[in-house]
Amino acid sequence: MILRWLAAPLLLSAAAPPVAAQWAVRETGTTSELRSLSVPSARVAWAGGRGGVVVRTIDGGGTWAVDTVPGAADLFFIGIHAVDGASAYALGTSFDGGRAAIFTTRDGGRTWTERYRHLHPDIFLDGLAFWDAGRGIAFGDPIDGAFVVLRTADSGATWIRLPPSDLPPARAGEAAFAASGTAITARPGGRAWFGTGGAGGGRVFR
Repeated sequence: MILRWLAAPLLLSAAAPPVAAQWAVRETGTTSELRSLSVPSARVAWAGGRGGVVVRTIDGGGTWAVDTVPGAADLFFIGIHAVDGASAYALGTSFDGGRAAIFTTRDGGRTWTERYRHLHPDIFLDGLAFWDAGRGIAFGDPIDGAFVVLRTADSGATWIRLPPSDLPPARAGEAAFAASGTAITARPGGRAWFGTGGAGGGRVFR
């Protein structure tokens, strides 16, 4: 897989036309399809992909380290959240159905710990977002008529599902999107939103 990383800043001036952005091709070291991306700073970025693969750069895209998370070969990491160059969360779902999981690392991907596992024929997690390094939210497609919404308040050590009765019921045919984790967002004050779609049209949950 090849990622294109912005190698020079884009300079704008009122007295001159914009300077064209310059791009350099960088090999990531994997052929896995990458779908999720998190960029916590100008020099650090993490991406997740098929087969439990995670790649990371800490030098602004100059070089990339690739890792396959143990126990995640059947998962596609469609959601990833990086705190910094050492700590990150990876949310994975089996596209064949039946399993989803959330993993954490605190040492730059050298070791990963599975912090959440859900086994169910209909489980499909779609994304995660964080208010800060300790508090986060994740969500997935409906099971038995209710969207799966998870919360953590201890830096991802435990994830608790919100009671289905606390959520509006899902409509027939309604689901979320595995849109590289972009269908959910968290903002200050404990607020969060996620979007859905399907045969009956889309909604935004707040």
